[in-house]
Amino acid sequence: MNTQVIDFADFVPNDFVTDSSTSNANNKRARSQPSISASKKLKSNDVSIVSDRNLDLEKFKTGNIVKIKLTNFITFSNAEFNLSPHLNMIIGPNGTGKSTFVSAVCLGLAGKPDLLGRQKKISEFIKIGNPSAIIEIFLCNHNDNNKKIGFRPLIKVKRIININEKSQWYLDDAQVNETTIRKKISSLNIQLNNLCSFLPQDKIVEFAKLKPEELLLETERCLNNGSLEVIHKNLIDLDFHFNKINQILSEKKSDYQKLIDQRKLYQSEAEKFKKYNLKIDELRLHLKLLPYAIIQDLRKNAKIYKIRKDNLALKLKEFMDFESPFDDKIASLNLIVDKYNNKLHDIDVKKKQILHNLKSFTEEINKFDKFISKCNTNIINLKSKSERKKIELKELLSEISLINEEKNQVDLPTQLQFDDCKAKKDQFYQLSNNLKRDLLELNDSITIKTNIKNRIISATNNLNSQLNSKDRIGVLNISNSEAFTNCKKAVLYYRANLNRFKGFIFEPPILSMNVTDQRYSIYLQEVIDSYTQIAMTAKDQQTYNKLSFEFYDDQKINVPFKYLSNSSITRNYTTEQLGSFGFDGYAVDFINGPDEVVQMLCEQSFLNDIPISLRNLSTKQLEFLKKKDQNGRIRFRKFIAGDYLYALRISRYGSRQVIYTTNRINRKRNSLFDSSGITQEQRSTITENINDNKRKVLELGQQIANIKENLKIKGSEYDNFNSNFEAYKSKLNEYSNQKKIHISLEEKTKKFQKKVEELREIAEKDFTPKIIEIENFGKKYKKMKLKKINEMAKFVFKINELNFLKLKINMKIIEQTNKKLTIENLMEDFQKTKRKLENQLEIAKKEYAKAKNIDYIRKIKEQTNTYTDEEKSKLGELAEKYQKEENMTEVKIQNIIKGIESEISMLGDASSSSIEKLRKVENDIKILSKEIPGLEKEHKKLCDRIKNLRDDWEPKLDELIQHISRKFAKGFRSVGSAGEICINKKANFKDWRLEILVKFRDNSDLRVLDAFVQSGGERAVSTIFYIISLQGLTSSPFRIVDEINQGMDPRNERIVHEHLVNVACNEENNASTQYFLITPKLLKSLHYHKNMSIHCIMANHNMPLEIN
Repeated sequence: MNTQVIDFADFVPNDFVTDSSTSNANNKRARSQPSISASKKLKSNDVSIVSDRNLDLEKFKTGNIVKIKLTNFITFSNAEFNLSPHLNMIIGPNGTGKSTFVSAVCLGLAGKPDLLGRQKKISEFIKIGNPSAIIEIFLCNHNDNNKKIGFRPLIKVKRIININEKSQWYLDDAQVNETTIRKKISSLNIQLNNLCSFLPQDKIVEFAKLKPEELLLETERCLNNGSLEVIHKNLIDLDFHFNKINQILSEKKSDYQKLIDQRKLYQSEAEKFKKYNLKIDELRLHLKLLPYAIIQDLRKNAKIYKIRKDNLALKLKEFMDFESPFDDKIASLNLIVDKYNNKLHDIDVKKKQILHNLKSFTEEINKFDKFISKCNTNIINLKSKSERKKIELKELLSEISLINEEKNQVDLPTQLQFDDCKAKKDQFYQLSNNLKRDLLELNDSITIKTNIKNRIISATNNLNSQLNSKDRIGVLNISNSEAFTNCKKAVLYYRANLNRFKGFIFEPPILSMNVTDQRYSIYLQEVIDSYTQIAMTAKDQQTYNKLSFEFYDDQKINVPFKYLSNSSITRNYTTEQLGSFGFDGYAVDFINGPDEVVQMLCEQSFLNDIPISLRNLSTKQLEFLKKKDQNGRIRFRKFIAGDYLYALRISRYGSRQVIYTTNRINRKRNSLFDSSGITQEQRSTITENINDNKRKVLELGQQIANIKENLKIKGSEYDNFNSNFEAYKSKLNEYSNQKKIHISLEEKTKKFQKKVEELREIAEKDFTPKIIEIENFGKKYKKMKLKKINEMAKFVFKINELNFLKLKINMKIIEQTNKKLTIENLMEDFQKTKRKLENQLEIAKKEYAKAKNIDYIRKIKEQTNTYTDEEKSKLGELAEKYQKEENMTEVKIQNIIKGIESEISMLGDASSSSIEKLRKVENDIKILSKEIPGLEKEHKKLCDRIKNLRDDWEPKLDELIQHISRKFAKGFRSVGSAGEICINKKANFKDWRLEILVKFRDNSDLRVLDAFVQSGGERAVSTIFYIISLQGLTSSPFRIVDEINQGMDPRNERIVHEHLVNVACNEENNASTQYFLITPKLLKSLHYHKNMSIHCIMANHNMPLEIN
């Protein structure tokens, strides 16, 4: 591997002279000054000024840093910086100690380590191996007292940092405390905590993250000695108090209005409560009056109830005397009805006995009828039986004659004929069966050999296809690796399901891509890794998520998969440009295949960015390609020339050199991207297999032909034997059928002969005696039936007599019952009247007893004795009033009470708390009436104060921001399309925003500077232009910016640098601020000014220990 290092010195102009520093394992020394001459030596343990010069302090302004000395601080053992009043550019490679200068300014002027964004403890700033570090800073001191005796034009601030975290402070060599130093620094308006004035390297990100509200405050602190910031913060505080007072005032006014509404409500509740109490007193008085009304009602009702009770008792006695005769009559009628009922019972008993006898007679008569009917049926059957049997006999004899004729017609074979036929059939069956087994074996042999022949022919065709086909799937057989095996399985599965996968998934490049020129195939093998060569391609991530699981989960095929992004493929150089560099084209120019697979190779293997040349490049061409382009980037990260693959990269450290490596290309190995899918060795093997298969096919064909000839001969013999077998088999079946028919006719004849004998016997028999005997039985049964009918008539007549007698008795019972019902109905009416009189008498007795209830009246009198004289007087007046109105009764008093209770319920739930609540509300209203005017007065006072401050502050701020915006817009036009600074004024002063508006393209709109919209380089350019725009307006004596140019392209960096130099070094601008710009790199052809100083910090081990 070859490596080339591009030296940082190649990029430093020859007209720069740098001061040196010596460096070894323990020491680093550095000194920087704007002068070029040298008069003293820099030794290992001592630092002296290289060139003494007369400092022109007139050009410095109060607070400017004139000189800094460092001892054992961070990386420096001894260092001294002599500074310019205008622009100081401090440069040097990374790690040489540029930011050490920034740390020294911060800590030497009583700044906190947090402002640097690095170490938290001050002891960490001490150079390793030393007990302490010393920082000495010399500040210019111009003021109105410079004419006084003892005035010093320089202020010396010294800080000794000890390892124990403690520091000693000196002001003009007099030891003081840190507070004194801080006051002095503050009097010079040095603002280390303002990122607009002091921007260390590790705080750049913090500055970029400043919210627009914070940026406005930081800017105000830089302007007018920070007075604008003070006023702004005062306005924010006043605004906060104003909003708070306004909120309190609104709440109290709202509370006041609510209390007014509550007072009306509680006044209504209190009035209702008074009415409620009056009605309660009225109810209570009527409830006490009620017992008097009850006693009066009882006395009046007692007399009425006694008279009513006596009258009812007399009526009841008279009614009971009238009731007695009717009871005797009902008893007499009941005896008569019972007598008639007994007679009816006797009749029913007799009638039941007669009906039982009639039932037995009826059963016997029915029995005789059955016997008679059976005799008649038997006589009819015997008379017709002989004739029927004669007819049946004649028909049966005729059928026997027909069967005999049919039997005589059957040609029955002899047993000899039957046995001979059976023997010949069995003989021919055995012969044909033996031949059939031979034929089956021959056919099986033909089938097996034909299948083998067909398989060999199919295999031969496949081998021929492999020789002639352009499908390179055979290359996957070259390696036995699991990856190639899985790839082949995946391709075969893909092809089997092509109708689903087509257009969504594509075969691996190793199969789907072709090389347009075979000379480049080995190069493509080199730049496309083996994993990507066998990777399937999905057209997008959605397709990959949807279909890849079929390969991984369902088929268990572990094949690489790639899916395409939405980005398009671009080329940084045209074909003509590549030709000028010495290349034939990009790697992608020498392949063709599906567009999706080409895009995948460009995304994964960068074929669109790797140029190729069949020839080796010249030294000049290689040197050109090793250099960075105008944007500081390498042209190609990889390229191929001749037999070598070149890989280039930029070093991450130091001067960021271009480093490259080379790998020799192995031309001996076979390229998998060859147009043919098989190697020559595979081709020879396949041809040999084809010839061997052809020979085997010919041999098998001859064997099959021989077997078929033998099969033909044996087939002819089989057909002859089988024909004889079928003939004898048919004849034997015919003999068997004839024999079966003959036996069946014999059996049928025997069966009919037996039946003929039975019919002849029956047809010739005489049934006359039997018929006479049955007729005699029938006559006997008819006589017995007639006798039973005559006996039964007597019982029927007796039943009719009993039914008539029963009817007469029932008529008499009905007559007596009607009489009884008439008397009972009359008695029921009497009983109702009697019960009514008894109930009325009982009620009258109870009412009379209640009216005479002495205990109840005594209790009521005892209760009334507890009443007060006032209550008795009111009750007497009320009773007198109701007696005059005739309302002094219990019912009417109860109705009055109900009316009063209804009125109380309509008043609702009135309570005594309403009055207490009304008092509280009245008191709260009184308190708010006193508080609200005071708050309104304070509200107006705050409003006036805010207006006065704003009227003084806002015009000044607007004027300064407009001035900054004009300077920013004027300078920004050199790098962008347009720029503007404005204030976004919100309702609250804490929300006021300072917005940096920029646009870098003419066709876009001004946009607020934002980390999500602009690139890092654009934000860096905008930030530095904004900081430069503050030049001449800030009251801070110096400003430090550390590595703000990081991320800018060289063009913008040159423009920014020129603008900064012109602004910072303008002698006509007396208000110009001292500037410090720290950067690790220095471009060629930068703009310089006579008033700027360049401080080069070098820490190189190759530098001499002494410099003259």
